[in-house]
Amino acid sequence: MVDFEGFAREHIRLNAHSSVRIEAAAVNGSGRVVYVDPFLMNAEYGVDMPPRDADIICFTHSHYDHFSPKDAAAVARADGATRYVMPASMVDEALKAGIRKDAITAVEPGQVCYVAGLPLRAVAAYNPAKPFHPKKNRWVGYLIQAQPAVSVYVCGDTDAVPEVAETDCDIICIPVGAKYTMDAAEAAACVNGMFRAMGRPAVAIPTHYGSAVGKAEDGPTFKGLVGEGVQVILPY
Repeated sequence: MVDFEGFAREHIRLNAHSSVRIEAAAVNGSGRVVYVDPFLMNAEYGVDMPPRDADIICFTHSHYDHFSPKDAAAVARADGATRYVMPASMVDEALKAGIRKDAITAVEPGQVCYVAGLPLRAVAAYNPAKPFHPKKNRWVGYLIQAQPAVSVYVCGDTDAVPEVAETDCDIICIPVGAKYTMDAAEAAACVNGMFRAMGRPAVAIPTHYGSAVGKAEDGPTFKGLVGEGVQVILPY
């Protein structure tokens, strides 16, 4: 049986806000380092020297706290081999920021792709009744097959929409900071519903709180509301 909590603690780091680093393996078994929405990669948030080890950088959408060219450059490989995955709707903005076209994989919600040998699926991320993340923008989260038996879902900025609730994953990084996304209670209800329906996720990591938006107590509040069967890891 896979130790999902052990994998999460050893191979997943939430730097700050929604900036997630995942140590994964490609289909040929070689290691891959994936960043989703690198942000606040500086000493104040525990990164004294950005490691420049990103094989893949995934952007969920174009808001400044998710698409930060400065922070992406701080983790991109010095040899220029980093690949970038992003919604098709933000490619022009990425090109203007200096990201090479031949390094970009553009995705639409529901699309599955292989990047540097790693399977990824884009999952729709949006607010049904708030103006911040309209569905028409076709922004996404990512389901990443980090190991053959370990899937990690980084939701991006979203409410508890059907696409989120129906995504079968072992580990979920889910926003809890309210206003622009779910709040802690809504996120916990989403995770509890997923567990009842699918027996997963096994691990939940709250994101999108404690820095740019949300309160420090949002994480503990979320943990207290998640039911038995799901291990909650607080990143801060």
